[in-house]
Amino acid sequence: MAEKQTIDAMWDDSPIDVSTEVNFIWSIANKLRGTYQSDKYKDVIIPMVIIRRFECALAPTKQKVVETYKANPNYPAKAMYRISGFQFYNTSEFDLAELVNDADHLAANFKAYLQSFSPNVQEIIVSAEKGLDFYKQIDKMDKNNRLLSVVKAFSELDLDPRTIDNVKMGYIFEDLIRRFSENAEAGGNLVFTVEHPVFTAHGTQDWYYNEKGEILHFPVDNYYYEGKRTAMFLEEKVTKYYRTLTTYLNTLLSNSFIINQIVEPQPPENMMDIPGMADEMRRPMMLIVSAKKKM
Repeated sequence: MAEKQTIDAMWDDSPIDVSTEVNFIWSIANKLRGTYQSDKYKDVIIPMVIIRRFECALAPTKQKVVETYKANPNYPAKAMYRISGFQFYNTSEFDLAELVNDADHLAANFKAYLQSFSPNVQEIIVSAEKGLDFYKQIDKMDKNNRLLSVVKAFSELDLDPRTIDNVKMGYIFEDLIRRFSENAEAGGNLVFTVEHPVFTAHGTQDWYYNEKGEILHFPVDNYYYEGKRTAMFLEEKVTKYYRTLTTYLNTLLSNSFIINQIVEPQPPENMMDIPGMADEMRRPMMLIVSAKKKM
C-alpha cells in the first residue's frame, strides 16, 4: 500500500529495512506460479504469514497449552489465554515444521492444525463467511503439488515477535500489500486485516479500571495523530504503528480500488458465556477490508 511519507517522517527516527523478510516471502509466492495468477498470490501468502506469525508467538508456551488441553479438553478459553500469553492459542502438537514430515497426509493434518486454534483465530483464517476461507487454498495447493513446498518454506521463516517487533511486522505487511496491489490485475481482489484503529489509537490497548479492578471503559485518544504507539506484549513494552481508518480506506481508493466489504470481527455467540468475553463487544479489536481493483 502507498506510504504516507509526510506523516511517517514525524515519527520515524530511521527507516525500517524489511527487504530481507519481504523478499523471502515473495520468493515463496513465486512457488505458486502456474497454479495461481500473480494477483491471487495474496490468497495464500497473507493467511500463511498470519499463521506463521501466530505460531512463532505461541511457541514458548505451546507445550504447556497442549498439556493443559490433553488433561482437560474443556479447559476454559479465558484461562487458556493466560497460559498462552495471548488472546488466542493452539492445542495441536503440530506446527508447520512437523506437518512437512508427513507429506502424504499434509492437507488433512494442516486443516486439523488450523482447527486447533482458538475459535477467534479460526474465524479469521478458515471461515468462508467472515474470514479468509483458507481451506479452499489448501485443497487447491494440494491438488496442484504446491502445498508441501509452501508449508516447508514458511516453516523456515522467522516471524518471532521477540526478533521482529510489531512495528517491523507492520512494515512487512504493508510492503507485501503494496506488491500485491501493484500486481493486481483489473478486477482482482485484495483482502487484508489490521488491528482496528479504535483499538490502537490510545496505545496501551487495555481497559480503564476502577479501584476494585472492574472495567470502566476502553480509552480512545490521540486518534488523528498517526505514528508509533507503545503497548504491553508478553509483559514487555513493544512499539506498534498506528494509522487512522481514513488513511487505510483512502489509500485503497487512491490506488484504484473499490471497497467491497469492511468487517469488524466479533466474538462468536458460543463464546459469550466465557467470563470477560462480553466485554469484547464494547470495542472492536480487528478490521478486515475486502477491495477490488477497478476494471
